[in-house]
Amino acid sequence: MATYNFKKMTTVPTAEEFIDFTLSKTQRKTPTVVHKQFKISRIRKFYMRKVKFTQQNFRDRINQILTDFPKLEVSSDYVKLLKYADSLYRCKQLKRASLGRMATIIKKQVSPLRFLEDVRQHMSRLPNINPTARTLILCGCPNADYEYLRWQVIDTPGLLDRPFDEMNTIELQTINALAHIKAAIIFIVDLSEQCNTPIDKQMQIYESIKPLFENKPLVVACNKADLVSLDDLEKQDPEKRELITAIQKEGIPVIETSTKTQMGIMDVRKEACDRLLAQRVDMKLRAKKTESILNRIHVAEPMIRDDNHRTPFIPGSRMMTSDYTWSGEYQVAISNLDIAEDDHGGGRILTRRNFLTSYAFREK
Repeated sequence: MATYNFKKMTTVPTAEEFIDFTLSKTQRKTPTVVHKQFKISRIRKFYMRKVKFTQQNFRDRINQILTDFPKLEVSSDYVKLLKYADSLYRCKQLKRASLGRMATIIKKQVSPLRFLEDVRQHMSRLPNINPTARTLILCGCPNADYEYLRWQVIDTPGLLDRPFDEMNTIELQTINALAHIKAAIIFIVDLSEQCNTPIDKQMQIYESIKPLFENKPLVVACNKADLVSLDDLEKQDPEKRELITAIQKEGIPVIETSTKTQMGIMDVRKEACDRLLAQRVDMKLRAKKTESILNRIHVAEPMIRDDNHRTPFIPGSRMMTSDYTWSGEYQVAISNLDIAEDDHGGGRILTRRNFLTSYAFREK
């Protein structure tokens, strides 16, 4: 069996001691002087070295603590005993003892294993969201039929008209997305009321979560317009139409859509993306760093001097080639990606398109 000298084990420091020791070592072992006159590449390497050195110190110290602690080497101990077993019965008993000891060790880890499984299940339910990417969030009442949109967005669960403290876990996911993700909001309204939620109730949901829309681009999409349009709603129920008109008066765009006929889908996407892009550009322009950059940028726009038509210059070496043809007009270049999207769909490029397969070529 393995023997250990427990007195030589590395001392396990507290969190404060761990941090103080690592940061002090980083300060002693890495350069400490940097000036703003240095090149930006040199400044980046200076701080990158400190970050990597600190990370390596933490890793080495933790690995040393784990290495010094004793390990249960059940297999090696019983393999040594099996080498000197003198009968079938003794080998079988040693095997039984080793397997029983391993099983006993694992049985004692019931609580840690259950905790790890709970953490794994919780993490598997977390959405894969990039907080820095441009994002559109779809929200509305349940069964508003916006799951058929073909572009990548965050599709939140449906909301019911009730206070936040009475919402379930699924509804709170929508609230967290609206509150913490910097994105454009697309609020879906079902004009046909086939989602079993009247329009006035949908407007109450809108008003209840309206504080979450502050400082975020907002677009209201009136879905299922192929069944009931805004004009039809005005004739059938003017009071409900007035609720949507109140949103338009606030300067919020209201667009009729239909995921069945694809009517207005691209308009909603374009409006939401344009508003989100305009907001991001405005936020960057307000930053202090932008002023120093704009002073060094000059945009040159060529102006038309006269009405003379100038033909393009073509080198003579190009005109001497056998495959050169010029019709006197400009032609748009067609790439392999355009051909793939027209014929076979995106991602499929015909590599054999330019192969020489004629009989004349084979005879040569």
